[in-house]
Order: sequence, then structure tokens, then C-alpha cells
Amino acid sequence: MPRTLYYAALLFAAALVAACSSERRGESGPSDAAPDGDDRPIDGGTPPDGGGDAGRDAGRDAATGTTARCEVQAGSGDATVYRGVVLTPDEALPEAEVVTEGERIACVGEDCAAEFSDATVVDCGGAVISPALINPHDHMLFNETGPHEELGDRRYDHRHEWRGELSTPQNPSGTGTNSTGMRWNELRHLMAGTTTVVGSGNASGIMRHLDDLGPRELGQGFRRVSYETFPLGDSDAQHDDVLIPPESCDDWNWSFRANAFNTSMAAAYLPHVAEGIDEYAADEFRCQSQEYDDGGRDFTHQNASHIHSIGLNAADLHRMATAGTRLVWSPRTNIALYGVTADVSTFHRFGGTIALGTDWAYTGSANMLRELECADSYNRDYLSGIFSDRELWAMATQNAAIATGNDHAIGSLEEGKIADLLIVDGAPGEYRAVLEAGSADVLLVSVAGEPFYGEANVLEGVIGDDCDPVDVCGEDRGVCLSRNLDTSYDELTSNISAAAYPLFFCDEPEDEPTCVPSRPGEFTGLPDGDDSIGDGVPDDEDLCPEVFHPIRPIDDGVQQDADGDGVGDPCDDDPVPSDISGDGFLNEDDNCPYDENPDQTETPPLDGTGDMCDACPDIANPHGPCPPITPATIQEVYTEVEEDEDVVVLGAVVTGIHDSGITIQDPDPEDGDPRQSGLSVFTFQTTSHLEIGDVVNVSGEKDLFIGNVEIGSAQIGTTGATASIEPTEVSAEQAASDDYLGVLVEIAGAEVTDEDYDCSQDNSNCDDEGLWEIGEGDGAVLVFDRLYQDADWDERVGELPVTGVMMLRFGRH
Repeated sequence: MPRTLYYAALLFAAALVAACSSERRGESGPSDAAPDGDDRPIDGGTPPDGGGDAGRDAGRDAATGTTARCEVQAGSGDATVYRGVVLTPDEALPEAEVVTEGERIACVGEDCAAEFSDATVVDCGGAVISPALINPHDHMLFNETGPHEELGDRRYDHRHEWRGELSTPQNPSGTGTNSTGMRWNELRHLMAGTTTVVGSGNASGIMRHLDDLGPRELGQGFRRVSYETFPLGDSDAQHDDVLIPPESCDDWNWSFRANAFNTSMAAAYLPHVAEGIDEYAADEFRCQSQEYDDGGRDFTHQNASHIHSIGLNAADLHRMATAGTRLVWSPRTNIALYGVTADVSTFHRFGGTIALGTDWAYTGSANMLRELECADSYNRDYLSGIFSDRELWAMATQNAAIATGNDHAIGSLEEGKIADLLIVDGAPGEYRAVLEAGSADVLLVSVAGEPFYGEANVLEGVIGDDCDPVDVCGEDRGVCLSRNLDTSYDELTSNISAAAYPLFFCDEPEDEPTCVPSRPGEFTGLPDGDDSIGDGVPDDEDLCPEVFHPIRPIDDGVQQDADGDGVGDPCDDDPVPSDISGDGFLNEDDNCPYDENPDQTETPPLDGTGDMCDACPDIANPHGPCPPITPATIQEVYTEVEEDEDVVVLGAVVTGIHDSGITIQDPDPEDGDPRQSGLSVFTFQTTSHLEIGDVVNVSGEKDLFIGNVEIGSAQIGTTGATASIEPTEVSAEQAASDDYLGVLVEIAGAEVTDEDYDCSQDNSNCDDEGLWEIGEGDGAVLVFDRLYQDADWDERVGELPVTGVMMLRFGRH
């Protein structure tokens, strides 16, 4: 996109944000897409008839009192102070405060209120203040009618099996962005503390959808994730067609919906992988974790988060964790459909990051609080408590933000992050308060600094009296639908289908899918004589007698013990052999740790990957999959790449960050010559997640913008690696040459010639303030704060040495 169109688009987006200030999302979005992206339900089905408000009343219980838990003291300023037990990623702060100002968090700690003396204060005593919950896995188009009546005790081996048997109609009250059905589903999640979802379909104005961001969210710095239900393009597959997997990935005739390099450039790639416990599920992972053999594609890079991952073994989980791939765990739906769930115990021992998601209401949890309850009980009853309360809580907050590539913006209570808050009542007073919270315990849910649901007195005290009253289990609550949407709570409940799943639950939801693992004829998940864990293996034969470790159809009739030490993988502190491939090289020293290659052959250019498992051995790509075109060095972008030609640069280091892009530099330029080793990058993406020193891959096209060579319309892929670029010491005269454009330099020993430079003499459109000049004539250089890297800009005007990235600005260096 040309720059002029880009800036016009920015103005248009700003106008949209202003026009939609009363709504959290735009009006556009998918209306009737099934989870596979096709314009049809997974398996047809007829929506139920009827209407009325049965869904509203189904969750109510007798009144238990309406005393407010939080007290509000009105203030005159723009900030709001919330007091309680503050949950951070490291510890619970027993008497602390979170201050929100506008959309963001302004302070977190024990003495925040002193800095905001005119703030409104919401004192919730011993109630717990948590970041709002994040749900990285749901299908919002299929959530209205609740648990599936046809499931019963039936268990399956693969999703293609149940998809051929169970009808899964879409929301009977609508799937459009303004439909009653979608709004109902989203409100159920939000009233349980979730503000952000990856949901494959959305309603306008309630939750934030990371797979379908609107102008406001993009302006806040959120990054869009790529969410794929059928990454293999096999949505039409029948179970009978896949009972006997072929030997080659090519033989499946899958139509992959993405290539590995493109997905590695996304904020996060979330594919459904290995949803089942048969050979087909195993092949799904094998063919999506390597691309060097028989047609597979490698989606196990560091920005990928695999959903489900049930049909994996210990070596697979080791590969995921080592690559930095995250796991999105949905235990309730896994257990309800397959009788087992992912081996999160083994993945956790490898240091893997686990996030929690609900999947959908048919076989999963009604909301994230219920999914946390399932994960908590499964951890206690079947995993011997391997996860702490804090670690379980993190799966729905910090880890979910990491899994979606948006931990720079949400997932923890930190200054500068978006102010999404959840306040819950609860006697434990720490992380367990969230794990045990029910509908009546939710005291407040705030989205980007504005309360949306909670105690009626808090809503009125913080934002006014224009929110709709709601009786939740006898407690006075309010929900700000009419404030943010074109409907009220009463209108929504009167228009919803009679078959709708309730918005909230005063007790355990009726007919909720089970979290007790079982498969008829194999195991019950309950103590049974000499099988104390209920996994179908007698204690005296069980390789993990205290950890649930059943024999799956994929396991060849034996419990998994990857290293053969007589201890089952889920309870083994070191589950895999030190030499997985058995070629004589330890895993950490093996350039193909999952393939037998005793010769360790690696032909230059070296990138640490042996030829046997390298899909592009002629390209050095240590930080990601093979690029679609031959990568160029930054110096080659200057000298060999034509203008408007596509280009890829791998392994560059970020040296500067601004609103519309970054500057990058080659950490190892040819012959050590720093000239033409730095480059500007212009992007339509946010850069708020990046930091100086990040190692990135960049793809785009070569542009020339006001004299600066740049990569335009760029995609920037983070690699998880960091590096340091030392500034090149140059004179002002050297810095004023084009050779150092894009290069991080330090200028010393020059004369300051103008401490208050008027840039309008260079261009009448320039009205920037705070510029100063060093050097004279053709050797003069302007200093301004866009890519300046010394501290205390305001205090250093006129002082040398000065450090920053060189660029052209209105014709001046």
C-alpha cells in the first residue's frame, strides 16, 4: 500500500474509532461461518424453535442477600483506584491497589493512591483483583444451546468420528455480529470474568476478539492472531477414510491452509492439532512439526500455540516445548469426547507454556471459571497436584496472553498495560479465589478501563447509573449493555431462544460435561479395587500409580515410557531419553535431535540444523522455517534488490522503534563493515510488542521513501531471540553520508551549531520542536528524539556524545 493511502487509512480508522466510541467493536464480521470456515454448520442440524426468557431465569437461586462487597468513594479526577488482594504473576499482594487511568493501568502496588489523591476509590477489602481472563479457544457460533444431549457415555477416537455422528447446529438466535445469539454467548463469558477471546465469530461491543480486531483494538496495540480449526484443510474428511494412515504426509492429499513461514510471521498461530487418540491424530502432529520429509509443514515455531494436542507422545511434547510452541488445553471437552486429555504433566516438565480454553458449550465449559474448575479438579484428582494454584490461574491470564502473542498488552496487572480487571470475592484471598469463584463471586469486570459488569453500586459510582440492573443469585449486579450497545439486558433476555444455556449459574451447571476421564470398557476414572487412580491399569502394574496414565488406542497396548526406565511419562521428572534419536549425540548437542543422523552433516551456511532435518540447507535460518524466497542481507537490499521487489531479511536486530515501523541492523555484516548494514522497516502492524534488541525476520518489498531505503508493507516476525548492537563511532561528517542511513551510530567530538533548530527552513511542512544541530555545512547532522537512544532527552539538548539511528528527514541527515 502506498504511504499516501496508508495515511488516509489512518485518518479513516481514527474517524471510525470516534464514531464507534460507544461500542467496543466494529459492525463487520463473520455471520454464519462454521468452525472450519465453510459457510455451513459442521453437520447441518435444525435450530430449536421458541423464545422467551427461560435462559435468563434458569440460573437463578433464592436470594441470599444484597450487601455490596466493595465500597466506592467518589473522586474528581479521571483515575480510579481499586483496593484488594492484587494478583501478580509472581505473588499475591495482600493489601495493594491497582489504578486505572483511561484505558490503561497507571499504577500497581501498595502505595498507589497517594499519587492519585483526586481519584475515585473502589475499596473491596480482602476481595481479589486479577487481570481479566483470556479465552484462547472457543467457537462462539455454536454456544447458545449448551451441552450436547446426544453425547451420553459415548467416547471417540478422533474428531472426524464424532463430527459424523453428532449434530452441531449454530446459534438458533443468530450468528451475526449484532445477533441475540452471539451477544448472549459473549455476555455469558464476560459475566464470568473473560474480556478477551479467540472465538471464530464475534458480537459487536462486548468482548475483544483477537482473531478479528476492530480499529479501536488495533489502535491500542493489539495484534491479530491466526486461528485455524482445520489447518490441514480436512473439514470434509470422514472417519472411515482415515482409519489406516498412509506412510507419507504427501499421501494424505491434505490442502494445508497456510505455509510455515507465513504463520511464523503472525502475532500467533493457533491451529487445532491432534484432536484425537488414534494414528490419524498422531500423523496430524508429525506432518505439522517438520517440513524436511514427505510433504510435512513445520508449525512448531515459537509463535505457534497448538490447540488440543491429545494424540502426542513424550518426544512430540519435547519437540513442542523445545521449539517454544505453546499448548492450549481444553480438558473438559477433551474428556467428554475422548475420555482423556492432553499429557499436560509431561509438557509442563519440559518447561512448556500451557493456556486454558473452553472450546464450546456443546462439550466444553460454559465459561472460563468452569474451565478453571475442571483443570483444578483434574490436577488434584489425576495429576497429583503438579500445578500450583498460581500456575493454574496463569493458564487463564498470563499464559493465555503469551499464547495469543498479546502479553505486551494484557494478561497481567502492570503499569502501561490495558486495564482489563476481574475482581472476585472469596475466602482463600489469593489465586485460589479465582479457581473457586462462581457467578455470585464476580464483583467487577472492567474492559480497557471501563467497568462493564459488576456490583451495581460500583458501576454507578465509577461510570454512572446508565447500566442495566441484574439479579445474580440474589445479588445486585449491573451490566452495561444499553450503555455500549443498541439493546438492554431485558431486551436481550426477552429475545433469546427458550433453549438458551443460562448466562450464569448459582450451582454447578445442569448437564455440564464431565471432567472425570473415562472410556466404556477401558477405564472409569474412579477407584476400582486395585486400580486406585481409575486409569484401567492395576496399581501393581501401573507405571504411574498416583498419576492418571491410561493406555490409549495409539499406545500399542502399553503405558508410555519413552526412556524405558520403568516410570511412566506423566510422572517421570525426565521422561525422554537423553538421546531421543539414538544416533550417539545428546539431544542438546544433536543438530537433528529427533532423527537418526550419526554423521551430523551440515553444509554451509551453518544455522545449527543438520542437512537431514533441514528443508533449506542452503539458507541460514536459525530462527524459523524456510522462507519462500532466497533471503537477502541488509547490504544486498541496498545494492542488489530492485525497488518494489519482494524481499526477506532473516535474523536482523531491532535498533529503533516508532509508531509506523522499526529500524533493523545486521548483527554480522560482511567483512565487519557497518556501512549499509541498517535499514528502515515500514509496517501496517503495531510495533508496541517489540523491544530494542529483539531478533526479527522481516518480509515485504523494497521501497524508497523520502530518500530512505526501506522494506515497506512489511510483516515482522519475532523469533524469541535477542542480540545487542553496539553503536558505530562516527564523525558528524561521516554520519551525514548516506552510507550510515539506518545504522546505529554514536557521534562525538563535533561542534553544536544550533541548539534550537528551525526545520521549516528545510521544508515548510516541518514544524517539529526540540531539534538541534551538530556540525557544519555538508557535514551537519540534526538530532531529534524519534530514534534517539540516550536517556533524558529534554536534559541533553546540546550535549555530546549522542547516540541514535541515522535517517533522512525532510532531506536532512
